[in-house]
Amino acid sequence: MVSEVLNQFKYETCSEIFTSIKGHYVQLSQNKFSSKFIEVCIDKAPKKVQQEIIREFCDSKILSKVVNSNFGNFVL
Repeated sequence: MVSEVLNQFKYETCSEIFTSIKGHYVQLSQNKFSSKFIEVCIDKAPKKVQQEIIREFCDSKILSKVVNSNFGNFVL
């Protein structure tokens, strides 16, 4: 449902969604249902926000965990 909102509206309308999950992208990417949502977030976010999201994944310990996750690897 939230993914559809991101697909239908511009970033400015949905910016609070991105703000509210900031710091949780890695955790959400590893869940079966929220990993697709995180993919949509990365796709629909402006470049600056995409870079912030990607920075969350850049810690080597976190990156390894995401890559080896059943669902997180699809986000990357």
